Amino acid sequence: MRKIRMIRNYLKNKNSSDLYFLPLGGSGEIGMNFNMYGYKDSWLIIDCGVSFKDSKVIGADVFMPNIDVIQEYNLNICGMFITHAHEDHIGGVHHLWPKIRCPVYTTPFSGYLLKQRLIDAGLQDKVNLNIVKKESKFEIGPFNLELINISHSILESNSVLMTAGKNKIFHTGDWK
Repeated sequence: MRKIRMIRNYLKNKNSSDLYFLPLGGSGEIGMNFNMYGYKDSWLIIDCGVSFKDSKVIGADVFMPNIDVIQEYNLNICGMFITHAHEDHIGGVHHLWPKIRCPVYTTPFSGYLLKQRLIDAGLQDKVNLNIVKKESKFEIGPFNLELINISHSILESNSVLMTAGKNKIFHTGDWK
């Protein structure tokens, strides 16, 4: 319910200089990372992962975030950035991208692994996959991103220093 109130507030004030955070997965749980930032009339997605079943779940092996709010409220997605290539950050892209249809940005190693999944899913010619350099600065819509290399158990893991107007957010690749 809190997410719906936040979206309605955003829709009333979407031309303000406020920055909105909408966690659809990965915050308050392990896995299934899918975080959105809204500014003006654009939304940026950071990560698109899956989570795996535990001993309490019967009948399903993989879980993905519920992203229905994107279509329900016709949110303008300007892009998606993948912080690193762990399954809980990259594993949902080839499943959820057809509902989102936005450019995807990632560093070379994650891009290589993602490209293989897109090929397997028949999406390689549909997804606008943008490979950015490690520790680079670039823009996605109204968001300025600066990649900061971090130590993690996989190559090319990133945190992101994001600027939108006068707002600055430091988004770690993992919430640990």
